[in-house]
Amino acid sequence: MGSLFLIGGAPGCGKTTVAEALVTLHPDVVMVAADDYFTKDGVYKFDASQLPEAHAWCLRKVERLIREGGKTVVVHNTFTNTGSKGIQPYKDLADIYNLQVQYLFAVNHHGSRSTHNVPEDTVARMANECARTLALETLSTLGTSTMDAT
Repeated sequence: MGSLFLIGGAPGCGKTTVAEALVTLHPDVVMVAADDYFTKDGVYKFDASQLPEAHAWCLRKVERLIREGGKTVVVHNTFTNTGSKGIQPYKDLADIYNLQVQYLFAVNHHGSRSTHNVPEDTVARMANECARTLALETLSTLGTSTMDAT
């Protein structure tokens, strides 16, 4: 069974750094993020009004990579919720393609700031949402494991 890694966390917490480390350690790993949508010719230009398109693009790219096979896909997005705009579409892909989902949530303990100039109050709000998502996903996973064991 293959794996799909989902790395979540607030802006500036180290999601991309963790994804890059996985790529460096394992040549069969490819990383994808909604942020990639905003990079054209090596220049990052964020536009909040295009976030829905960016996330849809990211999901399509992940599915294409999964279908092509041979690679472990690492998605490094904020994943501030577990619903249809967050983790759930990726969980659905994992179910369709029989992949094991690995969750990693990055936490900023190194004091760096977002490279995307996200306001501090927004980062704090998103960090709280990420913590809630982590708690919900952990409980969901524990619940599934407990139910499978009986």
